[in-house]
Amino acid sequence: GEEVPLALNFKAGESIETCGEQAAEEAPTYPEFERVMSEVRPLGQLRDSFIIATDLSGLIVIDQHVAHERVLFEAYLRQKLAGKLDIQRLLMPIVVQLPPRQLVILDSIIPELAQNGFEVEPFGPKTIAIKTAPAVLKAAAVEKLLVELLDGLERETQVMNIDALKKKIAATVSCHAAIKINTPLDETKMRWLLGELMKTDVPTVCPHGRPIILRYDLREILKAFKRA
Repeated sequence: GEEVPLALNFKAGESIETCGEQAAEEAPTYPEFERVMSEVRPLGQLRDSFIIATDLSGLIVIDQHVAHERVLFEAYLRQKLAGKLDIQRLLMPIVVQLPPRQLVILDSIIPELAQNGFEVEPFGPKTIAIKTAPAVLKAAAVEKLLVELLDGLERETQVMNIDALKKKIAATVSCHAAIKINTPLDETKMRWLLGELMKTDVPTVCPHGRPIILRYDLREILKAFKRA
């Protein structure tokens, strides 16, 4: 039969530099971020994916998907810490077939999945049934999220501690729940998103390490037009 590798071990006190989390902790922020963002005026969207805005110092481009992902990520962690995570019971359990290695990995993380609102049970020798999920997710995204999470854990080459696992689950949930690119936003929604982003602890980088904001200082713009 097919050889089944050992399960991943999640040990408290041991660390691993996961993609994005290390970058997020060390993410640079430009000076006086809150003051600058409070003066932001959204102008519109580029291809229904990037918010174009201005402030007193220049031009700002915001990736709306990763901006919303950062907002949801921090809100999700706060709600989970407070024990107030909203959970939905799916109308029909989602049945997923998994390869042997991922079944072993899943068994290792079921307690943490339960803490995140996922009720997962065996449903045959190679399948599982997902009965509940965080309410922030659409039912159609649940299977894709779990498979993506297991794929990522399968590729890990080091032992991941429990804190890193918690952040990885929260980041994956937030990514799937966030508004997508190619989504039109009116001015009210753009202002709301920018305001919520300003309140986050790390407003410049998403939980996976991608930049949220590109900034073009007025001096750079003037120089490019040979007006400096």
